[in-house]
Amino acid sequence: MSAIDDAARRTVGKPIAECDTADLDRIIAAGLVRIAELTDDATLARALRDRNAR
Repeated sequence: MSAIDDAARRTVGKPIAECDTADLDRIIAAGLVRIAELTDDATLARALRDRNAR
């Protein structure tokens, strides 16, 4: 299984091949939050989490 499939399963609960555009948006948004967390950008991570919650 690829890293993309892993991310899809963690985020939306299904493989990437079964994802629609809304699912892909959620996967990308979750990835951006993770990048912000890894770079210690708490402000960006918080803003992205808030945006994703809407």
